[in-house]
Amino acid sequence: ETYKTYLPRYNNNFRYLIEYTNMINSAFIFGVDELKVGEELAKQALNISQLYPHPFWMLAVNLYYQGRLEEALQYAKLGYDLDPTIEESKKIYETIEKHSEFKKTTKQSFFYITI
Repeated sequence: ETYKTYLPRYNNNFRYLIEYTNMINSAFIFGVDELKVGEELAKQALNISQLYPHPFWMLAVNLYYQGRLEEALQYAKLGYDLDPTIEESKKIYETIEKHSEFKKTTKQSFFYITI
């Protein structure tokens, strides 16, 4: 709720948008479904900058939680391709890739993203 209060003030702040999206993605684990809001925030962060993998990660995880695995995989790959040496990018991409291949036989994972 606090993040929502400050959104008008910081809606063009890259870091704020990333943190808010991460909170929304994390809250989903506990049954709070604001994923559509998180999707828009991640896209807004991408409009500000595509030089860092963080908004790609956030959007990939968000779409993954929405069950939109193919889209999630595309964004995870974009984040990974920015710098394949970043372990978090590799973890997110490989997890979503695995679940995309076996979506009917594997249980959905939850992500803890270190940003």
